Amino acid sequence: MNKTVSAIYAAGALQLLEPVALPEAAKVQVQIFDREAEPEIGYRQTDSFRHCISNLRHLLTQVERHWAVDEARQTLPRVLRSELKTLWHLCEPPQRKLCAMLELSAKHLDEAQITHEQIAAFQFALEQLEKDPITEIDLKTCRQQLIAVGLPPRFTLGDEVVQTYVDEI
Repeated sequence: MNKTVSAIYAAGALQLLEPVALPEAAKVQVQIFDREAEPEIGYRQTDSFRHCISNLRHLLTQVERHWAVDEARQTLPRVLRSELKTLWHLCEPPQRKLCAMLELSAKHLDEAQITHEQIAAFQFALEQLEKDPITEIDLKTCRQQLIAVGLPPRFTLGDEVVQTYVDEI
């Protein structure tokens, strides 16, 4: 589960302002943003994430709209990979898996043979990236769609691979 919740610090402990669905004694990682010191920091990352998704959707839409223009299709793989790398940094771990999968799949895009189905598979995956939380079923569905349109990720990504992915690129 990845969720942002508000809390109040009092008497040496954090008190959540809303319940969370966690098993008893579950270990979690906490990231603290002092809203009084810098109230916008969490929102800026969320806004950047949404903006990046919007840019990617716009890019895919423009390629579809101007399908006959070779330059639009030729620049798609390079720009798509670049935007996905940026998006990876803005994602939480479950979304990072999908984002990394998309970036690996984008490496298979052949600018001379891009299909409408491939564009649709990327658009579908971008919709899944906005889900909170993204599930393993969502990840599997996206992977299957990418494979079906000839854009298989090189391998199935485990958690440790996703965590070190940025160091490898």
